[in-house]
Parts: sequence; C-alpha cells; structure tokens
Amino acid sequence: MNNTSSYRLDKLHERIEKNKKELQQLENQHKRIAQSQNQMERKIRTRRLIERGAIVESLLPNSEMLTNDQLKFILEVALSASAVREALAATQSRSARG
Repeated sequence: MNNTSSYRLDKLHERIEKNKKELQQLENQHKRIAQSQNQMERKIRTRRLIERGAIVESLLPNSEMLTNDQLKFILEVALSASAVREALAATQSRSARG
C-alpha cells in the first residue's frame, strides 16, 4: 500500500472514531432527555394525585379516619349512582369537545 492510500485509510479511521464518539454523545443526550421527561411526568402525576386527594378529603368528613379500602368502597358506591354516572358522562363529553 502506498503512502496516499495509507493516509486515506487513516483519515477514514479517524472519521469513523469521530462519528462513533458523536453517536455516543447523542445517545447519552437522548438518555438524559428521556430521564428528564420521565421525571417531569412523575412530578405532574404526583401533583395531580395530591390535589385530588385533597379534594376528596375536603368533601368527605373525617376522611383521614378511613382506610383506603373504606374510601374506595364509598367512592364506588357514590359513583355507581345513575345521576353521578350521567354527570360524569356529560363532563367527559364536554372535555372531549374542548
């Protein structure tokens, strides 16, 4: 192999290594962005759960005295009432329309 071919081959190897490093950096960046997005989604969900729990506690007297099973039972009974089901359906319908 002559010097020109060897030089070109070396340059190609350098480009390959450079591209491998760049690919690794982009993969790491993607991983960081995905982790950040997951963390943000967890924070949003946690906030929603806290706010909704506070709403239930504000509407249900002595709710802190109830077990989770008791609270679930009360909500199941309340939500099974036809008037409540109709109100939920109407609310969801309005939400879907925007």
